[in-house]
Amino acid sequence: MRWLALTLLCLAPALTLAADCPQPLRIGFIDDDASPYIRGRGSEFQAEPGSTVRLTRQALELLGCPAELVRRPVRRLVAETLHDELQVAMLMRADSPDRAALGFPRRADGSVDPRLALGESRVVLFVRRPPPGQALPVANPARLSLGVIAGSPVEAAARRAGWHYQTATSRSSALAMLRGGRFEALVDVEGAIAPEELQREPALRVLQPPLQRAFFHAALSPALLQAQPQFAQRFWAALCKLSRPSQPGLGPCPQSL
Repeated sequence: MRWLALTLLCLAPALTLAADCPQPLRIGFIDDDASPYIRGRGSEFQAEPGSTVRLTRQALELLGCPAELVRRPVRRLVAETLHDELQVAMLMRADSPDRAALGFPRRADGSVDPRLALGESRVVLFVRRPPPGQALPVANPARLSLGVIAGSPVEAAARRAGWHYQTATSRSSALAMLRGGRFEALVDVEGAIAPEELQREPALRVLQPPLQRAFFHAALSPALLQAQPQFAQRFWAALCKLSRPSQPGLGPCPQSL
């Protein structure tokens, strides 16, 4: 593809620094479905692994860096990255307290740089489709019984907002609880549930407008960011430049990259 060739030319200076690749370099993804970014559940990647997995592999190829890609439950993913057992955790939100110490791309003032985001999340409410003639409820967390996925950034956001909720161990168990009437609305990220899953009976609907908006980044272990900050910049630059043709809504990459 022409854009990939152009990206390769733009990153040519970075390719000469391939010897600076961290070793080991282990990159982690969550083990739950987060379509379209990560598809499927469990420790193995699917034949069609998701857009962020493909993007990561392309960035590593451009940089000339070998790496091992693994999947982990979200809490283990964060813990292993904090302790440098994994060097990168993909699709992390910086607004969750347990992720604050991870190595995010930051501006000069210390704030996380949204220009290097890999994706945007919109937190919404999923509800069971009402019977014919009955309207959808208003998207008001204070007026609905809620469920969230334990350990997720959404749970942290719900806690900070003071919402009352039940927890589920995974997205699949949360959907089963919602369909079973354990709570009225599941707080989750828009697009995280595949369309075919939403249509499965009893069907689900998304309430609008979104409750919150946030950005996903590639977060590095603190040890790697301190030891090899130049690699961090090259890695974030490669991910950004490769991702923008398919996600123009995220805006242009920083000009300094």
